[in-house]
Amino acid sequence: MTKIITKLLDTELLRTEPIIYLDIGARSADVGYWKVFGHNLRYFGFEPDAEECARLNKAASEGRLWEERYYPIALAENRGKRKLWITRMAGNSSFFKPNKEFLDSFAFKQNREVERSEYVECWSLSEWADSCSIKSVDFIKIDVQGAELEVLRGGSDIISTALGLKVEVEFSEIYVGQSLFSDIDPLVRSHGFALFNIMKTIWKRTTVSSETPSQGQLIWGDALYLRTVDSILADANHDPAKQTIALLKLAALADLHVVPDYAIYVLQRASKASVLGGDNRIIFTKLLEDISRQENMSNKTTVFLRTFLRTKFGKAFMWALRRTYFGALIHTREYKWKPRE
Repeated sequence: MTKIITKLLDTELLRTEPIIYLDIGARSADVGYWKVFGHNLRYFGFEPDAEECARLNKAASEGRLWEERYYPIALAENRGKRKLWITRMAGNSSFFKPNKEFLDSFAFKQNREVERSEYVECWSLSEWADSCSIKSVDFIKIDVQGAELEVLRGGSDIISTALGLKVEVEFSEIYVGQSLFSDIDPLVRSHGFALFNIMKTIWKRTTVSSETPSQGQLIWGDALYLRTVDSILADANHDPAKQTIALLKLAALADLHVVPDYAIYVLQRASKASVLGGDNRIIFTKLLEDISRQENMSNKTTVFLRTFLRTKFGKAFMWALRRTYFGALIHTREYKWKPRE
């Protein structure tokens, strides 16, 4: 995240515009860097474990600046009761039974050992959104241990309004009958998203010692998708005001997820998009000018400091700083120097 998002959130259009985030599979949820949106953030989580959900709601009630609420339901393709396989590590529980034959080759297989099963209440994403009168969202995180495709299918109308997704994807069947990346990726792309990154997790089989060099096997990862600019500008029901807000939010979300190059690209495309109208294009042009000016000042400051530190005065300053810092450090009780015995 860079200073781009600060400039974006300071625009008149985004100062009062809500940012709706859905956390599907919210165990141990942490608002984290989403706090940057402050009182504009509306954070909704879904966790079928009633006890964990109650804990999250209690924590959320303690002086938050933003709206934060958790629902004790699971999201799936359809409404109804569904069997959930509860594993030793609760966060690995799934609608699909763990694939013991596959898991037996890897360490930590005990984390996915089934302890019991129970039936939980399921809603579709679309049904939940209707019940809350929510017509659109901004970002969705889905981590439901193999049932991600079902969640996506159960909320197509809501998915099509989102500007970003983070979806846990598997490349091998950890759970019997689960969806894989090859099933999920085409569906997400069909909604106007592009894949930006996958935070990959590699497993190594226990057939060799942990010290033996091995590339291991790509098992799962968190896939980051962001909406394409074209999908926003080509909206058949386009409303220039809504498109402008969507593009501003998209740039902010890109910067939030450490893709500042795409954030700038979004602003550049928007500044030249005739469908937005002249007044709206000016907003993006001014933002680009401000960001460029800020970056130039930052670069000049960096160059000045580097040049200064190469001079004899700069070297003397650094010597004095080190002496002061390490001198204070050595004389603290915790770090007091002791001679070798």
